[in-house]
Amino acid sequence: PGMTCAHCQHPCSQYVTRRDNPNGNAGRPYFICHNCNNSWSTWNDTRGISPSNPPCNCGVPSRQGKSGVGAAWEGYGFWVCAKGSCQY
Repeated sequence: PGMTCAHCQHPCSQYVTRRDNPNGNAGRPYFICHNCNNSWSTWNDTRGISPSNPPCNCGVPSRQGKSGVGAAWEGYGFWVCAKGSCQY
């Protein structure tokens, strides 16, 4: 299913990460918004989503993410809107 950008309300485009992705995200589908200068929207899967996660501003369980390889905060967890619909 498609999705709409939370920032500009335009349709997002779906892509899939490369198989050699160094962050453990090989082959994961994701959405970006070309109208917002190719800004990240959300993943298009259920990884990191659990009913026990804190609710985001949409009122649904959030997605638990982890910062990527090479970042100063590498490996630290964070919560985001699982649907990419709000600014949580």
